Amino acid sequence: GATQKHQGPRSLYPGCHSHASRRRRRRHFCHDSPGRRGRGSLMKQAIVACAIIHQKIGNEIKILLTKRALTANFLPGVYEIPGGHIEYGEELVAGLERELQEELNLSVKVGELFTAFTYLHNDTHTVELVYFASPTSDIKHTKVKEDEISESRWINESEIDTIVSTNKKPDDPEITILKNAFKKLPL
Repeated sequence: GATQKHQGPRSLYPGCHSHASRRRRRRHFCHDSPGRRGRGSLMKQAIVACAIIHQKIGNEIKILLTKRALTANFLPGVYEIPGGHIEYGEELVAGLERELQEELNLSVKVGELFTAFTYLHNDTHTVELVYFASPTSDIKHTKVKEDEISESRWINESEIDTIVSTNKKPDDPEITILKNAFKKLPL
């Protein structure tokens, strides 16, 4: 039969010539990778779970967005799909529920995985998973965690373009995701 090739550090981290570890790691120390920022750069990977939180308000379906605090290091003042980083060893849905409770004081029922995308920022490769979700607690009691979020806002499909800004261009993956989400919302 066919033999399976071992996934050593070179195949997991192309261009890396460090052979210190043969296991997959969340962080990997690359001693001499091409394109590094300095000798021995640290490459990180982050997992983020977000929720398309949807609800009928009045006669229309709306999606909840959050606006990052102006003091945020990454994309300050930008509207985004709410969610956050999953901690090491944490289940995806449990982590998403925790983040929404911490940041918005909102309990949700997480539904199916809608989509995923990736991006690079500095030395971190981020994998972002986007789920559908519906609130199970009263949305009137939503309260933002002010050191991370400056406000929350419910938008309808025609308001998507109002969140485009200098730091969130029309071709941003989240803009595309929001447009597609309104077409596929599980009602």
